[in-house]
Amino acid sequence: MSRWSFFLVLAWGLLLSGAAGAADFETPGVRRIELGADGGAPLPEIHIAPGLATVVFFDARIEPEHVVLDGRERFQRVGISEDHLALVPSATFREEERLRLEVRFHGGAVPERAAVMLVVDADRVERQVEVYRHPRTAESYRQEVAELKVVLSRLQREVEELRATRASDGIGAVVASLRGTDGFADTNVSYQDPGSGFQLQPKGLRIIHMAQSWTGLKLKLVLRQPGEDWTAAEAELLDEQGLSVKVRPPVQQMPVRFDQQADVVVPLDDPNALRKGRYTLKLSDAGGRRPVVIQGIEVP
Repeated sequence: MSRWSFFLVLAWGLLLSGAAGAADFETPGVRRIELGADGGAPLPEIHIAPGLATVVFFDARIEPEHVVLDGRERFQRVGISEDHLALVPSATFREEERLRLEVRFHGGAVPERAAVMLVVDADRVERQVEVYRHPRTAESYRQEVAELKVVLSRLQREVEELRATRASDGIGAVVASLRGTDGFADTNVSYQDPGSGFQLQPKGLRIIHMAQSWTGLKLKLVLRQPGEDWTAAEAELLDEQGLSVKVRPPVQQMPVRFDQQADVVVPLDDPNALRKGRYTLKLSDAGGRRPVVIQGIEVP
């Protein structure tokens, strides 16, 4: 992933998280609440008190038939118009009791709804509150989602290309660095065909060796029949006595596919650990669903 892509993702995260907040401002005698276009933030609180009227004004038309007020039947009076609500709580409300108020706006702008939390608090009662929203059209949301999908798709391609490049460099760089140098050996070795019980068919096995530096097994594989691509995840190498020869995770330039050969390189942890004798190489993909076992590897 490029540095620019990283900062782009970071910027998106900051934008999406920062837009969720709701800011509120107070002027003498009037409470002003501003709602963001995105939800997720705690509901703004409006303080009410029994017997005292609180009027909530909205900067856009609301739909009176879609107003939702918890405990509505317990209010002495509830007045609803297309741009404001008048609320007079009764004496049945307890101090610090909390009630949700939700309204729905006319038109297709976002947010379509707004909600606040009414809190019974006689010491902090607010007589007039003005609620402002920053409307955003649904089309602008769709456009943002579409743009984000394009960005994420590009980043995913970059990650896949980076993985392929790293794997290719891992194989190519090792072989290229060894070929033509003193002590380099690229030896073809024999082995027993694993038979038709395995989905993968070996097409050759070589030992790449650089004295005192690096040793690895390079196995060429192909799928016997059409099926899911295969990528080695784990490797195990055993000697004639069944003792494990320590190896590193397998490196693969590209997945093994039907009718398309691919190389799997298994580096040895100790470049001098591979001595003359017979060995068994076991490879498996993630989850071990499709293993391949190469027996009778004759190391000269």
